[in-house]
Amino acid sequence: MITKEDKNKERFQLELEFIQMLSNPLYLHWLAQEGYFNKPEFINYLEYLKYWKNEEYSKFIMFPYCLAILDLLQHKEFRDSLANNDFALNIHKKQFNHWKYYRYNKNRSLKMSF
Repeated sequence: MITKEDKNKERFQLELEFIQMLSNPLYLHWLAQEGYFNKPEFINYLEYLKYWKNEEYSKFIMFPYCLAILDLLQHKEFRDSLANNDFALNIHKKQFNHWKYYRYNKNRSLKMSF
């Protein structure tokens, strides 16, 4: 028998996985191409997911970039732009470069502060 606790745990896990998928620009492009960003119920779902920004939930997120994307997805212009392949690839490139150089720049600034 499936308990309410089991259902809540499953929902938590599914929403956590989905929210983190928002950090993938190619997935966002796919969502735009499939028309999800034109569905009011999906837009409402994105609004609902903002609860993940609360500390009690955000501590479970491994890719915090997804929370910034969630904020951007609240804007129609951003959602519409994701249908453009070049736009999605540009986000992917910027994200990759941030991750690539973040550690280097962080370590460099720590050394300079001493």
